[in-house]
Amino acid sequence: MHTPDRSEAILAFASQLSSEPLRSVEVQPKSWAKTGDCIPNVKNLCAKKQGTMLLGWCLWEWPSVFVEAEFHAVWQAPYGTLNDPTPNEWREGKIQFVHDPDAAEPRDYAYPDNILEPLSDDPIVVDFVEALRRKNAAATKLGILALPEIMRLNAKVEEKYGAEPRPS
Repeated sequence: MHTPDRSEAILAFASQLSSEPLRSVEVQPKSWAKTGDCIPNVKNLCAKKQGTMLLGWCLWEWPSVFVEAEFHAVWQAPYGTLNDPTPNEWREGKIQFVHDPDAAEPRDYAYPDNILEPLSDDPIVVDFVEALRRKNAAATKLGILALPEIMRLNAKVEEKYGAEPRPS
C-alpha cells in the first residue's frame, strides 16, 4: 500500500473518520519496536520519554482503487510533535494519520477492522473491496489472514489499474 499525499480522496476520507485534522507523521522505527504492535510500541516510548499515546487511523491509498484506514497509535512528544515508532511493512518514512478522540484502547489485541472505501464504481474494484472487508472480519473473528478470493480479485485489479504502489 502507499502512503498518500493529501489527495482529495484522502482528505475526504479523513474527514469522515474524525473532526481532527489529517497530519503527516514521521516514521522513526525504534530498534526494539515490532511491526504491527503500535500500541505496545507507543506505550514503551511513553515510558522511556514521557509524552502521550494518540489513537486514530493511519490512511493508505491505492490510487483509483481504494482508500483504507488502519487503526493505529502514534506518540505525541511532550512538546507536541507526533512520531510513529512502529516499523511498517511498506517501509514508508511518513504516514498520514488522523487522531480519533473517541477511540478507545482495544483489549487483547482486538483492534477494529480496517475501514475501506472504493474509489471507483467498477464492479471489479467493488468486489475486491468487499472481499477485503470480509477478509478483515474473518481475520478479526478467526485469525484467518488470507482468502483465495482476495488473490483472484487482486490480480484482476492489478491487470486493470496497475500494480499496487510500493515505496521506492
